[in-house]
Amino acid sequence: QAVTQGRLLPDAQPELAEVFEPWNAEPAQFSIPPEHDPVGMRPWRLFKVPRPVQVQLDPHTGTPCALTWKNQHAEVGLCVGPERIATGWWRASMIRRDYYRLETTSGQRLWLFQDVQRSRWYLHGLFE
Repeated sequence: QAVTQGRLLPDAQPELAEVFEPWNAEPAQFSIPPEHDPVGMRPWRLFKVPRPVQVQLDPHTGTPCALTWKNQHAEVGLCVGPERIATGWWRASMIRRDYYRLETTSGQRLWLFQDVQRSRWYLHGLFE
């Protein structure tokens, strides 16, 4: 099918929490009750594979204060987080991530996480 519609799934791991299905004339059914819907806090543009970034931490708060991605440096103007997202032990590869919603001083709004086990930082999405 050339036309698809998105449907949210109740999965803690963001890249597994959506599926695209062939579009039909019926409106999509909500798969997550509205009171538990994380969409308001998630970016519309989510990278299937998170992109590695270099992050500088504020020495007082331990939160991101600057980042470098694709050889471009950005200062963080606003940082909200962390939000811990983890999968269960029954998954082949368990994840533990601390997510942050950032706004750079130039106005970009980003969704970053730190892989807690590896202490590496990734850009997972863009708020548009």
